[in-house]
Amino acid sequence: MSEWKEYKLQDAIEKFIDYRGKTPNKVDKGIPLITAKVIKDGSILKPDEFIKESEYLSWMTRGFPEINDILLTTEAPLGEVAIINDKNIALAQRIILLRGKPKLLNNNFLFYSLRDGLMQHRLKARASGSTVQGIKSSELKEVMIPLPDIEEQKRIANVLSCLDAKIDNLRRQNETLEEIARSIFKHWFIDFEFPNPDGKPYKSSGGAMVRSDLGDIPEGWRVGKLGDIADITSSKRIFSSEYVSEGIPFYRSKEIIELHSGNEITTELYISEDKYNLIKSKFEVPKAGQILLTSVGTIGVPYLIRKDDKFYFKDGNLTWIKKFRNGFNGVTVYSWIKSDWTQSNIKQNTIGSTQKALTIQALGNIPIFIPDSLTLRNYTQCIEALNTKLENNIYQIQTLTKARDALLPKLMSGQLRVKE
Repeated sequence: MSEWKEYKLQDAIEKFIDYRGKTPNKVDKGIPLITAKVIKDGSILKPDEFIKESEYLSWMTRGFPEINDILLTTEAPLGEVAIINDKNIALAQRIILLRGKPKLLNNNFLFYSLRDGLMQHRLKARASGSTVQGIKSSELKEVMIPLPDIEEQKRIANVLSCLDAKIDNLRRQNETLEEIARSIFKHWFIDFEFPNPDGKPYKSSGGAMVRSDLGDIPEGWRVGKLGDIADITSSKRIFSSEYVSEGIPFYRSKEIIELHSGNEITTELYISEDKYNLIKSKFEVPKAGQILLTSVGTIGVPYLIRKDDKFYFKDGNLTWIKKFRNGFNGVTVYSWIKSDWTQSNIKQNTIGSTQKALTIQALGNIPIFIPDSLTLRNYTQCIEALNTKLENNIYQIQTLTKARDALLPKLMSGQLRVKE
């Protein structure tokens, strides 16, 4: 890095674009509005706010985005970074667009540099604010950035972006697998078009149907409750005085939602190894194939516990589904919980006006179709194959992410060089 020259960002950046002014009228469809909350872990999440196309020109008075420009959140939170892959967007407040000078600063290199610990530290060092830390545009321009020559920047960015491309491809595969799983569930349990003994769709091929409290269902099936096929409970109480600075991760709804979404978890709480082992010896700790479900605030987000998971969780926030029976296992119940059918029933059974909650009793009473044993066994085999592929992809994502995160500081410090 001794060969690298340091520049102020204002000398290395060709274009700074942000928005200053009143908040525009939001609409259901239009130009996606990129807010600070949708920039996370190097990506732009799906926007949920839009502005009118007719207001776009008057909104982006400071300039227009281009593909490969870099977005940086300047407050709440400070320092999240993403690359633009669709220029048809509008920028909200608390975001600034950066475009490097072509012969001096490669945009992809800038993206990784801003995510590195050194630049994150430099951004925060120039931040201000007593409760919420933010960086002003004038201060941002004064931040120093170390740069090798432009060709080495491109080589460094290429190494890291190849890893990110593999990670992104695996995530897209998992999205496809999730969609396939939802379609299979609907085909079998809502449309009742599972394969009959001849391999043809059951209902449309004249399969016998019988009356039930929930309408006609296939002959040999019955209507039950979630509590009929699994135990539904929660964890032992952990008091705030028992939290420690490091040890066994202690999850709340926030971490389970992150795990469900495939994002890196931002664990903030831990319990001691001794406390965990005591609970394990006297009671039980989460095991592979069991399910946790968010039950306060954001309700109904499930997580199927994986084989390498080791954690404990907050009672009340999360409901524990385990000890499956009647031919069901965690994978099949997980597919039930994720279905539109069950999610709709969960919403109908929440309580509370200000903060929504789902009780253990209400969850246990959620209706479920219990198929004949052969159909359930065939469905289980089908959905387990999909889940195995999905989990293998997750482990690959974790491995590649660790490799990228280990390489990033070494490449950005010049400790590891990328030769031609």
